[in-house]
Amino acid sequence: MKRKIMVLAASAAVLFAAVYGTLAYFSAAGRTSNVITAGNIKMALHQETADGRSCAEAICGLMPGQSVDRVVYVENTGDNALYARIKLTPSARAKDGAVLSFGPVSLDIDTTKWKLGEDGWYYYQSALEKGGKSEPLFKEIRFAADMGNDYMDASVSIGVSAQAVQCANNGGTVWQAAGWPSDLKG
Repeated sequence: MKRKIMVLAASAAVLFAAVYGTLAYFSAAGRTSNVITAGNIKMALHQETADGRSCAEAICGLMPGQSVDRVVYVENTGDNALYARIKLTPSARAKDGAVLSFGPVSLDIDTTKWKLGEDGWYYYQSALEKGGKSEPLFKEIRFAADMGNDYMDASVSIGVSAQAVQCANNGGTVWQAAGWPSDLKG
């Protein structure tokens, strides 16, 4: 009888070791952390004179047939490549506030590096890498020689808005890129 109990006890111990070993084999516990860091894009819109001075001062006293230098471009100041676009909002107003045609005023738009989209935005055709600068959208504002007296003491302005989206995993060209801000009016 003692022998039978010993055999049963030994069998139970072997069975317990087999079950415990199997459970240990199929289960494990551990802890890990996944840290995901999002990249960023940052862009600066520049509007300067040809010699790099700021355009903060108004243009005064221009006559028909004259031009003024205004260099408009974007710069990638972030860490990741980006696609850029610019929208121009030109206007001309008489001294009394009446709206004038912008027709006698022209810009020398670079239509090689920048393309006008159907949405009214000019799209830069190349990705801008970190620290990269676009070619200027335009460098000069010209006033037609045949501007009439309606433009005497008139105010001419060109609003400039710029937007950017990331290049990474966002299409192979500026035209394929998605995620352009639609809530900004420019």
